[in-house]
Amino acid sequence: MKDDREKEKSGQQLTIVTGFFDFGRGNHKEQARSSQNYLDYFRKWARLQNHVIVYTTKEFAPKVEAIRQEFGRERQTEIHVVDNIRKIEPEL
Repeated sequence: MKDDREKEKSGQQLTIVTGFFDFGRGNHKEQARSSQNYLDYFRKWARLQNHVIVYTTKEFAPKVEAIRQEFGRERQTEIHVVDNIRKIEPEL
């Protein structure tokens, strides 16, 4: 069985890129979801062996990292802290 580095070299390894930001969805009238809901969803698929790149805030970075560590996936994880998402996308 090929290890992760061999898979990456052969193009068989998929990198997952995602973002985790609190936009106040917990206060949404019809489809409220708390940040904890999203962390719980992340925990379900965080066990994947794929390389994962996560863009998030300094508040959520340790939580995302801890979840990946639960499954021994910290080496396949890159976390990029975005100080202010509204500077990138003001209409959010």
